[in-house]
Amino acid sequence: MLRIRPLGSSDVPFGMRLVETVGWNQIPADWERLLRVAPEGCFLAEWDGQPAGTATAVNYGTDCSWIGMVLVDPAHRRRGVGGALLAHCISHLRSLGVRTIKLDATDEGRPVYRKHGFEEEYGTLRYAGRLKPVAMRTSRIRIERPNQDRHARVLETLDTVAFGVNRKHLLDVLSEQQPDLMIVATDDGIVVGYGLARPGRLHGYIGPVVAERMSVAKLLVTQLAEQLEQHTVLVDTTALNASWCQWLEASGLSVQRRLTRMYLGANDCPGDTGRMYALSGFETG
Repeated sequence: MLRIRPLGSSDVPFGMRLVETVGWNQIPADWERLLRVAPEGCFLAEWDGQPAGTATAVNYGTDCSWIGMVLVDPAHRRRGVGGALLAHCISHLRSLGVRTIKLDATDEGRPVYRKHGFEEEYGTLRYAGRLKPVAMRTSRIRIERPNQDRHARVLETLDTVAFGVNRKHLLDVLSEQQPDLMIVATDDGIVVGYGLARPGRLHGYIGPVVAERMSVAKLLVTQLAEQLEQHTVLVDTTALNASWCQWLEASGLSVQRRLTRMYLGANDCPGDTGRMYALSGFETG
């Protein structure tokens, strides 16, 4: 009765129906991006020939991967669809030789992931709201659009250090989809941070944001919020940086969701969370 097959562009309307059912923020462009970044890692479950659920598995080479978009139609819940999709993603990633599999789990999903061998790493938070202007000291940091010739290699290095593995393909697709919503921060000509944003179904989404220090991250997030047409924004971040979380709250955002980052495997490329101020999304890290 249950069959799992590759998810394609024609399945995006079904995926969007699931997104709307659970109140998530994705739009069709988010599904299309996943199909471009991981064309062989997007799956759809069918029950008696009818679409029943989705899941995605994005791999960054063989170093690390991310499972996300695990959604089951309400009419097909409690039939093992979600568990089957998770097992299928794990099997797919292991067939590629991926050493570490990660995801961001809800409280409801955490026991399920533990049964599959996932271990807890740290908490992640989703902040939502309208970012209000916050007084900041005059800075010599310059915010500008990225230049492919001057910035490409240094941005790749900066992001790899923060995230832990190279995810250039994801960043390339993000910047290609929203070229007007990617900015870099320079200090005396030296790149010290970058940020991306994109529109969402309910809120604008800010992330990823990587910076050498928090003052740079503040400027990047503030600038991106001003450039987004939507008045409210989402910022996903780790729960490890208390000072950063306090600034987000002082700027008008509040915690909307609390999740737990979990991993299966070696976790030998954890990255530098002190430089990762906003995630790229719970479905991609």
